[in-house]
Amino acid sequence: MRLAQLCEWPRAKAPVLETETAASFLEVPRRSRCSAAASFLDVQVRRAPSRAASFFQEREAVAAKGQGRRVLLVPLVVAYPAPRRTQSVEDASFEDCVEPRRVYRHLGAYGIFLDLSLFGSSGCWQNDCRSTDKFHCQDQAVCARACREVQECTHWSFGEGSCFLRKSDGGMEHAAGFSSGNKACAPPPLSSAWLAQRAADLPQLRACESSATRGCDLARAMTTWRFAIAAVRRATEGKLDAATQAIVNQISQDTDAFLQQLHEDNFAPVVINNRLVFDALQGFLASQPSPSEQDLEMPGLPAPVLGNLCGPSSCY
Repeated sequence: MRLAQLCEWPRAKAPVLETETAASFLEVPRRSRCSAAASFLDVQVRRAPSRAASFFQEREAVAAKGQGRRVLLVPLVVAYPAPRRTQSVEDASFEDCVEPRRVYRHLGAYGIFLDLSLFGSSGCWQNDCRSTDKFHCQDQAVCARACREVQECTHWSFGEGSCFLRKSDGGMEHAAGFSSGNKACAPPPLSSAWLAQRAADLPQLRACESSATRGCDLARAMTTWRFAIAAVRRATEGKLDAATQAIVNQISQDTDAFLQQLHEDNFAPVVINNRLVFDALQGFLASQPSPSEQDLEMPGLPAPVLGNLCGPSSCY
């Protein structure tokens, strides 16, 4: 999917984009902009007015106090979605592949240190869940899902209330009270596009937008947005043009920055930007596979799948 062609927009009316990459798109000669192709994997784009149309979504800028921050104005091509498919269960039983009484140790060589804060908020290496190879969780299925989702992970171990992610089976030992598996040993994955849409559409999250900050837990709401944005980035990886990808990266950075310093004055601008981008990607997200009922009964599901906001810093 590509940002809608800006050839019809006079320079004075060009959209306001907050990223350098997106802004540079305006500097491209009009002929080049107008000839750019718009395409997106698994989504059939039609130029005919009955199938797709470019639109320009504009909302009044909400300025944070003392900052005068502007809201993203996102022009996109609305794509006619491909037929919706249903995702089937991959594994008859997740527990069948789990290896009991086995643990994969770090041994100074096999750990991977990554941002695992969406999976856990305690029990991390040096209390930093944004750079850790372990975290506390209550279910081995959460650990298995984390390994499956993290590209660098090849094996996982669960025991004593903690999950450990590894990049090799080199540290394997037998140990009572532990269970382990390889990357493939996990509950069936849920479509990243479906997860993004599910989290962003939670009534509790939309209520926070409509009522501003009154009665809204800012940390939980923004952590849920962080979960949704992480899912949409996985779903669209390698499928967006540079300008659109820059906008997605920008809302991710803005959401992370808000969580580092919670301030209600900045809540509305960040959330409006997030919603604009998700609304623009709605056609693609809705066209992707949805889970089966069996998938949604598997263990280790994140809070948004269960209809809840994430916690203040993690979603499992």
